[in-house]
This record gives sequence, structure tokens and C-alpha cells, in this order.
Amino acid sequence: MISILILALVATPAVAADDFVDVTVGNMPLVLSAPHGGTEKPVGVPNRTSGTLKRDTNTYELAIELAAAIEKRTGKTPFLVTNRLHRVKMDPNRAIEEATQGGVFAAAIYRAYHKALEESCQKALQIGGGDALLIDLHGHAHPDDWIEVGHLLRGSDLAVPDDELKDVDWIRGPRSIGALLEKVGFQAVPSPRLPHPDGKKFWSGGYITRHYRKNGMRTLQFEHPWSVRKKEGRATSVPALA
Repeated sequence: MISILILALVATPAVAADDFVDVTVGNMPLVLSAPHGGTEKPVGVPNRTSGTLKRDTNTYELAIELAAAIEKRTGKTPFLVTNRLHRVKMDPNRAIEEATQGGVFAAAIYRAYHKALEESCQKALQIGGGDALLIDLHGHAHPDDWIEVGHLLRGSDLAVPDDELKDVDWIRGPRSIGALLEKVGFQAVPSPRLPHPDGKKFWSGGYITRHYRKNGMRTLQFEHPWSVRKKEGRATSVPALA
């Protein structure tokens, strides 16, 4: 009986689920999310055994530095929600069943993350008078050194003429996010210069981008190449992103 009790105590994390979710309350209609940059692997939280298990290296740091750079540039603070639990334990950018795979404490952290994200979106919408933007920050390992802007459109969806693409100005027009990224020196797809990924691997957006796109909330997924995320590159990439 004593040995069973000891095992139970060892297997139960001595921290609350909220301790793995960092939240900054903002005062502008912008929400930043970084679900895959966490590094912590509590022994008592079982590993996921299927799906993508690798973290998006340096996206946690990128999100924090980007929020600070936006505040420095604008005098306003974006809402920021970051996850410190490693992706092998829990993936906030999936439905809860795939995200936690039966892990009870992982599910509690998952719910804490999405509670914080939902509250941040609601407050951002109030500040924006019914309009706000959520950017979900990720990292890709594709060979092309470009930022993949996920509009929830596959590469094949983008590979059509402009007059066949709904909301084309927002997606790749001269004032689109891709155009703005190009203007400050990044390669971006979709954008005026790179209207679609030309059959190459491309992340179009995930659960967070899809789930929170409602009630005036615009959503985008940014997949950053290593050149943007690496420590020595962020000194220039973060101010440009801001």
C-alpha cells in the first residue's frame, strides 16, 4: 500500500496546469499565440505516442521578443499566450483527443491554454470594436527560406488566378500580410511575388487558426524558417516582424 502511494505521488505533478501557460494581457486588438515552443517534460505527464512530437524550436522565445518589439514600436501591448510544455506531452494546436492522448494533466494544461486564448481573443475584439487579429506562431523545416502565411488555404487553393481567389487582396494583394513581410525583407508565401508555393511543402494553418476564426477575429498561422527563429537571427528578424 505504501509503495502504491509513493508511485502515485511521483506520477502526479506538484504544480498547477496554469503554471505551464504564460499569459500577457494586452491593450490592442492583436493576439499572439505560440503553442509549440515549450521545453518542459514533467515525468508524471505521459508522452504522446503518435502525431508530430517535435517542438518548434525557439518559437517560445520568438513570441516573447516579438511582443516586446511590438510594444516598443507602437506603445501598445499585444495579448500573448505561450505554452511551456513540450509537444511530446501535449499539442495545443490539435483537438483535445489528439493533443493529449489520454494524459489527464496534459488535458488540464490544454484547457488552460485555450481558456487563456479564448479570453484574450474576446478582450482583443472588445478593444478593436469587433475586429481583431490572432497570429499563431510556428516554425517549419522546409528547404525554402520563406515565411509561410497560413490562411487555411492549401497550396492548390492558392494556385489559381486572382479573379478566382476569394479575398485576394487580404491574401496576396499589395497591402496583404505577405506584401508587408516582403517590404521589410522577408520572403513570404502567399505574397505578390510568391502567390503560391508552386507545389512545394506548405503549412496552411491548423486547429488554432481554424477554431478562433469567428465573430470578427481574423486568424493567421505564421510558419517561420530557421533563419527567423535562430538566436543570432532574431536581432534583425524580430524588429522587422514587429
